[in-house]
Amino acid sequence: ELQFEYLEDLRDDFHGHAVVNISWKPPQGIEFLSHYEFIIVASSLSCGGYYNEPFTSQPISKDSTFFLYQAENPNEPPIFNCIYQTVLYSEPRMPNIDVKPQIIKPMLDSTVSELFVSCTKQFNIDNTLSLHVVWDLANVYQEIQAIEKFDIRLHLLNSSLSKSVTVSKQVNTLSYNVTLDNLLAYKRTLAYQYEVMITPVKNDTFFWRLIPNPVGCAVDASIPFSPPSGITNESVSLNYPLLNISWHPPSVTYGSIIMYELVIGQWPVLQSGQNHTFYIAGNVTSFIINITMLEYCQYLQIRSLNDYAWSNWSDSFQLSLDCLK
Repeated sequence: ELQFEYLEDLRDDFHGHAVVNISWKPPQGIEFLSHYEFIIVASSLSCGGYYNEPFTSQPISKDSTFFLYQAENPNEPPIFNCIYQTVLYSEPRMPNIDVKPQIIKPMLDSTVSELFVSCTKQFNIDNTLSLHVVWDLANVYQEIQAIEKFDIRLHLLNSSLSKSVTVSKQVNTLSYNVTLDNLLAYKRTLAYQYEVMITPVKNDTFFWRLIPNPVGCAVDASIPFSPPSGITNESVSLNYPLLNISWHPPSVTYGSIIMYELVIGQWPVLQSGQNHTFYIAGNVTSFIINITMLEYCQYLQIRSLNDYAWSNWSDSFQLSLDCLK
């Protein structure tokens, strides 16, 4: 019984050829042998069929238990992914001893390097999600030449929502990245996950080489457990006796804004014992109050609420230009 191991023939002009490492156990009566011969008798039809003159190795020492077979010219076998009928003869050939041929199909070892991939998410001010996908070929060696492109597929688990993009392989590039924008973000009560799968696609030039297996990552698609942040006061305008107060919304909302809380009072506002407090439903950016209800020299602070928590308070904002702290 022969054992076969297949290596890549790296000689010039032997593109796609294999080197076959044949090993065997020495037979009984080795002292009567002169040498071995390894013969390729035939191949699959797509690779030549039966040979009128089988390809025969040089004589192999009778003391050997392995032999490396390689083509002598580029038109000869063995070629990767072809099927061959082979025989190892002991010379002189013994009469009445039937030597069974063995079928081989040169293929590289199925062990391939793995891609390194990472996925990070970013929540945007419009409550959408951006997903940054990075993958690295630093651990991949010969497989790089066999890759033509990368297919990236995004799928929202337990739904029909998906998105696909293709990234071409670049010369002398080991690190790749793609950003998937305008993805829906979901409230934390909904258990959604985005799954990203990166699939290397093989080219035809290095057909015999294996390429890394698809690799993926998953991220939680829900809005994080965080309050709004980044709210700032903007301006006030007076149309006596009405005062219009406007502000910038939070720079990051992490979901829908449920309401705002405005506190007006003397400095320092939050420590003053006599404040006016207003609750404003929804994600609005202005509010009108009647100034006849306010005392002289008032300051304003504001905060917002999402479905998780209140934000921090904004900085104090002076409602009267002639106030002195």
